[in-house]
Amino acid sequence: METYGPTVLESGDSVRFDSLMPHGFVSLGDEEASMFSVSVSDNERTRKMMEEPSGEPEGSGVNVEEN
Repeated sequence: METYGPTVLESGDSVRFDSLMPHGFVSLGDEEASMFSVSVSDNERTRKMMEEPSGEPEGSGVNVEEN
């Protein structure tokens, strides 16, 4: 199964990723980190993912958006 590599975010950055892929979050420094998370379900996309022979949806990937 494909997994995401590490992505370092700075204050004010945002990230969008396919939550069906393995992922996790850690703080790299001594300071406490916080995040705001929004999850959206797309039943049609989930159905298509289940139909894919590889078990992974087409076009999976992480997109980092710097603000």
